[in-house]
Amino acid sequence: MEKQIKTKEEYSYVWLEQYKGIKPDQPFYVTGDALHLYFYPYEIAAYAAGFLRFPVFSLHSFR
Repeated sequence: MEKQIKTKEEYSYVWLEQYKGIKPDQPFYVTGDALHLYFYPYEIAAYAAGFLRFPVFSLHSFR
């Protein structure tokens, strides 16, 4: 996920110094396509950014 934050323009507003990795109790959800991790407002970016969501891996690889 750190690589996504560093390399994708869509995450340029993330406070990289605040990102400390994935916590054991990291919130997540699953869609038909992927597993997504998310962070609460102010956790790693400004409140205006809202809940930051990161697709972790595609579920298509398990089919």
